[in-house]
Amino acid sequence: RSTLPIDASGTRVVDRDIEDEANWLGSSILISDEAAVRIVRDKLDEDTACALYKVSQAVLRMRINASGALIRVKRALH
Repeated sequence: RSTLPIDASGTRVVDRDIEDEANWLGSSILISDEAAVRIVRDKLDEDTACALYKVSQAVLRMRINASGALIRVKRALH
């Protein structure tokens, strides 16, 4: 049984799981794991990376952390 996006009183119904998944997928499409590694490897500053990928600093930081880019680049150097 599916839930309608608006209830009988006109209030928007939010499925937190679906919203969280959409946020994760959207940011992953904007900055892939490979892009996050490149940003770290090339030592791009946040402003440059945000302008290049057209994302907010919050999305940039989340993707760098979630991708493990800092650790991956560090390991590749050793």
